[in-house]
Amino acid sequence: MTKKLIFVFVTLGFYLGIIAYSDFGVFSENLSKFKIEFLVLVIFLNSLVLLIKGHRQQILLESLGINIPRKINHLLYLAGLSMLITPGGTGQVIKSYFLKNKFGINISKSIPLVFIERLNDLIAIISVLTFVVFINGAYELFLPLIILWIFMVMILTAFRIKKFYKKIELFLIRFTFFRKRIEGISKSYDGFQSTTTKLVVLKTYSLSLISWIIDAVSVYCIFLGFNLDFDIIYTTFVMFASLLLGFVTLLPSGLGVTELSFIGLLTNKGIEVSLATSIIVMIRLTSVWFSTIIGIITTKIFLRQKKLDNENIE
Repeated sequence: MTKKLIFVFVTLGFYLGIIAYSDFGVFSENLSKFKIEFLVLVIFLNSLVLLIKGHRQQILLESLGINIPRKINHLLYLAGLSMLITPGGTGQVIKSYFLKNKFGINISKSIPLVFIERLNDLIAIISVLTFVVFINGAYELFLPLIILWIFMVMILTAFRIKKFYKKIELFLIRFTFFRKRIEGISKSYDGFQSTTTKLVVLKTYSLSLISWIIDAVSVYCIFLGFNLDFDIIYTTFVMFASLLLGFVTLLPSGLGVTELSFIGLLTNKGIEVSLATSIIVMIRLTSVWFSTIIGIITTKIFLRQKKLDNENIE
């Protein structure tokens, strides 16, 4: 709990800092001018994304041999969002604990779920970014994208070939961050194989790509809400490049790196710092923080249901 409070205060301090730097008065004025109809549309689009990713989770669970009611599956997905603001979103492994407590499913069986979800998201982000970089002709970014694609292929190959997996494991175990997590992952190797078959990868990647394209539309709508009529290719590039930078740092939700990268890219385009700050704050409020709040509420429902189940057993 102490760590969570510290993170909350650090987050609040960071946002207050960038808002103060950009001029609080101008920031407030920008938000007051935001068109409410676009806010409604953005919330709808982001809610649609959650439904799509919930369906993706159902496919992954079934590939792991875990069959739960669709309604419970979607509640489980939403509950996992309570830990979205963790390094790489890996805190969503809390879903494995919910599955164990409610259905008696071993954690080692379900733990591949979150890692494959994150891998799907990362590949989808790289896919969209590769497309917009090609359209924009920003060829100087092709090299880092190619490196990322090679890394993604290596990870997928590792999940299919055990000898290759063991070599990567021996490399990762040198780092403290991975050393603490690698044991649970090792026990779940068969689960990683079943979630990376050609058919499952095709289905989950397609859903991931669709959800991130909707996210790109949502970001574009926020720009329109601030009366900025950039083309959707540019707004997608700015947001996805910033997200990717934040993701690779393994900071909780890319905090700080994503926001500052986003603001930097927009100011280079001639946008005032205060307006750029208003845009990224609105994007984060309607995506990460919107999802996290839903996750916290759903987690309480899960915990209350568990308590009622225990009382009924007694």
